[in-house]
Amino acid sequence: SIEPVIDAQTQTFHHSVHFATYVRNLNTALTNYSSLAQLSLTNLVSQVGSGSLPPAIETTVRNSGGGAWNHAMWFSTLAPPNSTNTSTTQ
Repeated sequence: SIEPVIDAQTQTFHHSVHFATYVRNLNTALTNYSSLAQLSLTNLVSQVGSGSLPPAIETTVRNSGGGAWNHAMWFSTLAPPNSTNTSTTQ
């Protein structure tokens, strides 16, 4: 936990509701696109706007994939106050 900076309830909500919803919606959109489902989240999201994604799922990849990527990045940077863990690698 990184309390008192961000309380456990807020973290749980972001992980169990926001992040989980983004991941679920993205996985649902990728159901019929197995080659895209094999890509890393970063690689998949980086294709938004390139013309390489099927139009039927591009908005979902942008919104849900982007939301999942944003939350995964955010979670990877969290550390307790005064922590020396400053890694931002995934």
